[in-house]
Amino acid sequence: MENLAKLRQEIDEIDNELVVLFEKRMKISKEVAAFKRIHNMPIYDETRENKIIEKNISKLKDKSLSHELETFYRMIFKISRDIQEKELSKNK
Repeated sequence: MENLAKLRQEIDEIDNELVVLFEKRMKISKEVAAFKRIHNMPIYDETRENKIIEKNISKLKDKSLSHELETFYRMIFKISRDIQEKELSKNK
């Protein structure tokens, strides 16, 4: 059980880092929304999203996680677009 507790503690520490990074990413996403509003740009940029996914999959040491990493990023992008939509709608 000590081993499991140690592993869970490591996961908890990673989760703490993820929360900080998530908030930082979403804050920047709001800034991106403001830029896109000013420059009359669409929120969704499929080419950019696909490039980000490809770039980060290429960084994986364990390529068997490629599909999961893609799913992870697609979820992040969806949340980011939702936040950008909210930003744009409240500033109309």
